[in-house]
Amino acid sequence: AESDSDLAWRVNVDGTRNVLEAARKHGVSRVIFTSTVATYGAGLPEPITEDAPQWPEGLYGVTKVLGERLGVYYQRRFGIDFRGVRLAAMVAPNAPAGGAASAFVCDLYVNALKKGMYDLYVYPSSHVPVVWVDDVVRALQLLNDAESNRLTRTVYHIVGVGPTVQEMVDAVQARLPNAKLRFKIDPVRADIVDSWPSRLDDSSARNDWGWDPTFDLERMTDANLAALSKLEA
Repeated sequence: AESDSDLAWRVNVDGTRNVLEAARKHGVSRVIFTSTVATYGAGLPEPITEDAPQWPEGLYGVTKVLGERLGVYYQRRFGIDFRGVRLAAMVAPNAPAGGAASAFVCDLYVNALKKGMYDLYVYPSSHVPVVWVDDVVRALQLLNDAESNRLTRTVYHIVGVGPTVQEMVDAVQARLPNAKLRFKIDPVRADIVDSWPSRLDDSSARNDWGWDPTFDLERMTDANLAALSKLEA
């Protein structure tokens, strides 16, 4: 989003409106939307609840706030059952490389395993709420299947664990001791990541539709490196 703002806008704002318009025109009753922890800015009291002010510091977060508000508008104006999650940074083995501020949470594993080295552009002390892809899929299924009368809000927090970047690096280094993992800070992206909240309150999702993450940092690291090794084979 920071390197190609026009594309980010077309995908996340125009694209979201296209989906909602298609749902309205063709009688699709429910739309599930993925938002992000990046909709928040710095300085909020933690743990962050879903009702905290959303003043994102990066364009990606801005576009996702717009997507949420569009969904709520279509819900109230046209009766579409709009449901969303604000995801922590998602860790997955086959995520595409990109310029997103959160890209390092996937690139760290890929480059450590494939290239034996990686330069991280973020601060080692930054806390980064992350969630493993399998938990994300399960959360979306749970939210989709939840009875409407059990939902107390439109958009929910989803988070797995909130390590520091250094703790993520240490977990990878323990499994790949020969990998050269260094910090080479990019102030623009590093400051965006550092502005994200370190702790999210996901009690609404737990209470309303049974959300409960199954992957902590250690299990997530093992699963990701195992999946990447299979892709390499």
